Formats: sequence, C-alpha cells, structure tokens
Amino acid sequence: MTLVYPIRPVLREIGMARKLKNTLGQGMYNGAGGKIDMRNGVPEDVITATIREAKQEFGLIVSPHSLKKVAELNIDHSRHDEKLGRLLVHAFLADSFVLGQKIDSEMDDIHWFDYSNLPGNGQMWETDEYWLARALAKEKIVANFVFDENRRLVLPPEIETVKRFEPL
Repeated sequence: MTLVYPIRPVLREIGMARKLKNTLGQGMYNGAGGKIDMRNGVPEDVITATIREAKQEFGLIVSPHSLKKVAELNIDHSRHDEKLGRLLVHAFLADSFVLGQKIDSEMDDIHWFDYSNLPGNGQMWETDEYWLARALAKEKIVANFVFDENRRLVLPPEIETVKRFEPL
C-alpha cells in the first residue's frame, strides 16, 4: 500500500483530507493512498501507485522526484480482520506538486495543517499520532502496529528511526 501527504515546507504545512464514504477510516484526516494495482497481471511499482493515488484522491500531479519516502508502516489487523490482514504501507511526503482535478475520490478537499498543530482527538488514524510528526521533523521511520481483536492498538508500538530505506 502507499500513502502520500503533500507538504508546503516554507509554510510548515501538511495537507490532509477526510474520508467521506462509509468505509474504514470514514471522517478521519489522512493522506492520499491505497492499494498497489495490478496491470496485466503485474503489480505496479510503489512510486507509480503513489503518484496515481495522489491524482485520484487529491487531484495532485506529483513527479517521482518530489516524493520523499519517510516511513514503512507494518500494520497488523489479522487479529480482528483476516481479509485486511497485515499491511505494509510505504509513506511519502510530496514537496512539489500541481493541483489538478480529483478522479473518483472518496476524499474531501485538502485541508492544510501546521506541522505543530496536527489533527488530534481521534481525527486521524491512531497510528499516525506515533510517526507523522517525527517524519515531518525529517526522521525516517519503520514502525510496527498491531491491533487486537477489538480493533484497539496494542501498545506500545515498535518504532525505530533508520538512516535509509531499501530501494523500491
């Protein structure tokens, strides 16, 4: 899976949108992201998927060079949802983009938040509260999150800072 947040570094702002449809994460602020699609039986690469999701959900035209990988998030839902299971999310910040038209989006329009004032009190994924501010502070994060059978995050999550990621 992929996840991308547009940022305006000079203003120290990050763009997020609320999920509109009645699905997992409805009403929460998040970046643009989703599954890696299959094309003629071959999975698209992570960068292509990230660029596609940015366009579909936020209407952003993003170049591969503007994507900065900031996290690998291992999220384990297998205790409460076998279908959702275990996910590996490649998370990026995009510091250069053009705003275009959204395509078939389940997301609201982008709202901009100061790096020091991210949505709280259950307004974004619980996991984001553990890694996103650190990523905005230029840390590269590898995190493991496990949810129990009641969809509650098992604490403490495992989070480490790394110097670099394996090439995609």
